[in-house]
Amino acid sequence: MDNSVAVITSTQKATRKRVHTPRPPVDLKLDRRLTQADCAIALGIGKSTFRAGVVSGRYPAPDGRDGRIPYWLSRTIRRFIGLESCSTVEQGSIAINCNQSLAVVGEVSQ
Repeated sequence: MDNSVAVITSTQKATRKRVHTPRPPVDLKLDRRLTQADCAIALGIGKSTFRAGVVSGRYPAPDGRDGRIPYWLSRTIRRFIGLESCSTVEQGSIAINCNQSLAVVGEVSQ
């Protein structure tokens, strides 16, 4: 019997493959707290893009903090992307939407 031991040199290091499982889609219908990663997924952008947008004011500020971790309420993100209207708007009227910009609701003439 041969009792030899295999020695791994620095050029023969074992490589590990990192397997990333995709995060499940965010259900904005549930009223819950969302992390930065959840908000980024809901908006279809990267986490770093979302963080930079919050700092610049492009995306909504956090609703609160749990220790040092910021969170957003799902209704805040729903309002930001326009899934939840602030008030009932009739056809053809001018209204302020949830993003505080002026919007004309109605048919577009061509």
